[in-house]
Order: sequence, then C-alpha cells, then structure tokens
Amino acid sequence: MILAVASLTVALIAVAVAAVVVTSKDSLTLQAAQRECRTALEREANRRAGRAGPDGILVSLTEVELQEAWQTDSGFAVNGTARYTLTSALLPQVNQSVGLTCEATSVDGQVLTTVKNRL
Repeated sequence: MILAVASLTVALIAVAVAAVVVTSKDSLTLQAAQRECRTALEREANRRAGRAGPDGILVSLTEVELQEAWQTDSGFAVNGTARYTLTSALLPQVNQSVGLTCEATSVDGQVLTTVKNRL
C-alpha cells in the first residue's frame, strides 16, 4: 500500500514538473524578450560596425540602449538605440546613433529575434 502511494506521488510530481517546463518553455515573457533583444541588437550593431568602408574610418560601438517594449500579436517588440563613435585620421571623433527595433517570438520553445531599422 505504501509503495503504491509512493509510486502515485512520484508520478503526480513528474506530471506537474513536465507541465511547468512545457508551459514556461513555450511562454515568452517581457523580461526574456528584452534580454534576447539586447543580445540581438548588440550583435546587429557590431555586425554593422564591422562593415565600415575602406576609407580609413574606424567605427566603434559604444552602447546599446533599450527603450520601450510592447507586446505584439506574435510576441514582443523592443526599440533600442545603437551608439557609435566614428574615428578618422583626418577628422575629429564623431558620435552617431541608429534606432533599431527588435521583434522576439517564441517558436517551439525557442526565442527567435529579428532586428530592423526603426522608422
């Protein structure tokens, strides 16, 4: 009798844990979207900085700032700004920034992000 109760208890705990994992894995939170979008925005900003032209201008990413975030039909969107410093041997340093928008969605428990210029 005790063995049957113990087996039932273990089975119920296993089902409860599985349900929690599936629920949390498929649900995207605002905080998770912001975290994933920060990484995606930094990656995109660094990629763009690496595409500097051959004209001797060094492009350095100085900061990625997250701004407003909101829920969309398919997940979340986060606005951000990437700030750069442009350096040249002939000119003083120039600070520039570009506004970006990241969209984060959850597909089969994986967070997918896309980054584009903010209009």
